[in-house]
Amino acid sequence: MENKDFYVIELKKKIKVGITYDFKKRYSSIKTGSGIKDNEVINTFHYPDLSLLESRIKRLFKKQKIAGEWFYKQDIVLDFVEILKKGAVPTINLLDELKNKQINYSDVFKIGGYSYDEYAILKENAINLLEKIKSERIGIGYPDSIDLAKFMRTKRAGYRNIVYIADDEFLYFERKPNFDLESIKDSQIIECLRIIKNTTPNNNLKNKLQNYIDSIFAKNDTFFQKSIDIIKAFFFELEEEIAYSFLLGETEINKNIKISFEEEGNFYSLTKDFEELDKTEQIFLKKSKDSNLNIDVFGMISFDYKSRFCFCHFDVINYLRVLNFFSIQTIDIDNLRLIYNDTEIYKKHYVFRYKYHLLNEEEKEFIRKSKIEDISYWYINFISNGEKYYCLYNEEDKGLISKELNIDFEEYD
Repeated sequence: MENKDFYVIELKKKIKVGITYDFKKRYSSIKTGSGIKDNEVINTFHYPDLSLLESRIKRLFKKQKIAGEWFYKQDIVLDFVEILKKGAVPTINLLDELKNKQINYSDVFKIGGYSYDEYAILKENAINLLEKIKSERIGIGYPDSIDLAKFMRTKRAGYRNIVYIADDEFLYFERKPNFDLESIKDSQIIECLRIIKNTTPNNNLKNKLQNYIDSIFAKNDTFFQKSIDIIKAFFFELEEEIAYSFLLGETEINKNIKISFEEEGNFYSLTKDFEELDKTEQIFLKKSKDSNLNIDVFGMISFDYKSRFCFCHFDVINYLRVLNFFSIQTIDIDNLRLIYNDTEIYKKHYVFRYKYHLLNEEEKEFIRKSKIEDISYWYINFISNGEKYYCLYNEEDKGLISKELNIDFEEYD
């Protein structure tokens, strides 16, 4: 039986390989059927009577396969094309050399003292991870060629306004915006919303996100603040479910949340304490930040709900945890690491971000020079320059506090 001719068609990002009796006719058919324009084709390669190579080449390129006879122009495929451009004719020996080149990986790719099998797994994971990144950036932008070696060395890949950071096994990635929310631009908002849209399977959410994107494009402020809240939750707080919750209606969010109503007092309350809330209830509570939220030092979170007062209790020892949950402003002043709780109109105060035994020397000296106003079983309250401060402590800290601050706890019992 007569051998067919082997051919390669090179485009910007991919190649097609195949066999045919009449390459000119087949090439014309491929262009018509695939909608390929002449200016998209970079090179064509045609080799008579080499059909026996087709199956071997397809096996060699299986990791770069797109569909059918199309392959991404990456790694071994890219090496193959570059060799053809130099005038080499495909042979079994040439394919074996390419395969061996992949196995005898260079120090550029080498990561620590891994065996080839371990390295091969890491490399495949890295390729798959880059594909996941690419899939979430549809309609945003993605580089034509990926420097896989650099990605494997640094575990980082930056595209426009987002840096993707891979874990050591190249199984997951974290997104790090390279901008601040305070100075965010419309283009950055649109990029972030498109990423969120591309990562959710919920068509209802996709449609709502598209409305937000269209609104930002039109310079309309209708969804601006909601867009910021969504981006903050998704990219800065790593709370995807909370980000999605901003797009859902109240009925969808509240259907699994138990809230009781006290008719005599005309107020609502969550039936669980903060520490007992499940994920859905946490999302609901997080949304209350924009509803006259108050977090007091005595263990109560309060906010407006359906035009009435609503509250949720928490264990006062978890005060720092609650402040962090709501992302209350953290600041640094003269090496003092503080949270400024401005949720209470008449009781605004500062809280040290760490319990007493974790304070630095400047923070301890600041407390020593301040006026102690009160001590409870879990915090020290003091005044400095007319401002109120709190420092939390554990039971185990008492001895250290007594020694360093010269405090007799029995006086405050």
